[in-house]
Amino acid sequence: MTTLKDVAEQVGVSVQTVSNVVNGRDVVHPETRTRILRALGELNYHPNLVARGLRHRRSQTIGFLVVDPSPRYLADPFHSEVVTGIADVAREHGYGLLIQGTLLDEADQPQEFLRPYQQKRIDGGVITLAGPPTLRLRYLDQIVAVKQPFVLLEQKVSAPNAACILGENRRGVFEATEYLIHKGHTCISFLSGNVAWPAIEERIAGYQEALRVNGYSGEQGLIVYCDWTSQAAFETTIELLTSRPEVTAILGANDVLAVGALQAVQSLERTVPHDVALIGFDDFDFAQYVRPRLTTVRLPGYDMGRRAAELLIEYFQTGRFSTREVRLPTRLIVRESS
Repeated sequence: MTTLKDVAEQVGVSVQTVSNVVNGRDVVHPETRTRILRALGELNYHPNLVARGLRHRRSQTIGFLVVDPSPRYLADPFHSEVVTGIADVAREHGYGLLIQGTLLDEADQPQEFLRPYQQKRIDGGVITLAGPPTLRLRYLDQIVAVKQPFVLLEQKVSAPNAACILGENRRGVFEATEYLIHKGHTCISFLSGNVAWPAIEERIAGYQEALRVNGYSGEQGLIVYCDWTSQAAFETTIELLTSRPEVTAILGANDVLAVGALQAVQSLERTVPHDVALIGFDDFDFAQYVRPRLTTVRLPGYDMGRRAAELLIEYFQTGRFSTREVRLPTRLIVRESS
């Protein structure tokens, strides 16, 4: 295996000078840096990341830590997009990625969730918490107390070792609801998953706010809940439209639910959007391939993952976050379903 000493001898400089180049320290003359970089390539030098991690007491690993009681939580397209964003940044900076999922219930304790931190298996984590607000706060208090860096998705946090990435969920659904109101719909339903999550709470709040500011009564809004699957959304929508035939528009809390609702409308031999208009949320890849193509609110899940990982890398390098809160905009993408 090629060592720093081998490279230094070939170039005729000190080992420290080579180390400065390898570690990105801007203290080496450009001409010397060029010669060292050429030698690194010629000698096929690869840094020993394990040894480097031991010297700096780092694991060279980012964690994606999820508290979510939903089955197949990683199959959720949002999680897939976030993980891809994290993984790309980790790869670019020579970091590995550890994924840990934890169930959450009234009797659960955060120890299992925090184990990657306690065992020094990660240097920092990107964290998403689902479940009742009181339990989410309990977990959050425990994470803050560990005093290791983390970036929380879709929930605010205030701590020296924390930053958060927020999507404009409330605004996105507010605009989608107003769009349907302006199209003449007077009975708009919101189809939500049955597991509490901060982003979904914000989306429901945006739906309710849009109805309120436009003078709609509570009876003109209808929130229904189901499992986070297209099949559950299909069955729930059949029940909804059978019991409440006056519903002429449905907002899905995400595109997975919206597609299940679309299939339900079609199975009842009603047309989309003429009989029932549909809008989803997230703009997952499949939204533009269903027929009719799905109107949806675009949330940049991949960018959320990238930005979260970039904040962690910045913390590893400087010992602080340059910003504690990043907000990413949403955008209504109008297609044929509305």
